[in-house]
Amino acid sequence: MTPDPVDPLELPDAAAWTASYEGRPGLLDFVGVRVGLAGALAVAKVLRPDLIDFRGCVLLRERFSHSSFEEWWEQLDGDVPEIESVVNHLHLWDLFEVEDEDVLADRALGDLAVAIASSWRCLLAETYPDRRFHVRVTTSANGDYGPTISFASTSEEFR
Repeated sequence: MTPDPVDPLELPDAAAWTASYEGRPGLLDFVGVRVGLAGALAVAKVLRPDLIDFRGCVLLRERFSHSSFEEWWEQLDGDVPEIESVVNHLHLWDLFEVEDEDVLADRALGDLAVAIASSWRCLLAETYPDRRFHVRVTTSANGDYGPTISFASTSEEFR
């Protein structure tokens, strides 16, 4: 059974902020006051990142480096889906520090990973309607470094 999604206002930072108010401020209050415009826009860019097309690969602009790409291109013999899967990943543990055994934070990161993956699926389908991609979420239980979101073209696209 899947646990209910985490209410962001239940996380310690937000809970402390809401406790300082009479009544209970809502999620939009928290975003407007604590996240602000720059933070909200940054999160929007994580949810709908800029993409680039390079040598048939669809890549996260934020993760692209020409020299690194050339190394992967050579090492993986120009295998587009493999190169995309190496370049197009986001480890949430690299963005957020979580204390060991913080069950609520682990659940929140899982919820965030699912939300990002869903958004990436929509972006890729919208931007490349004639191309198929596999967007996946993996966790440390799957052998990955914490909750990780990645995407690559399906292999069928290149047969």
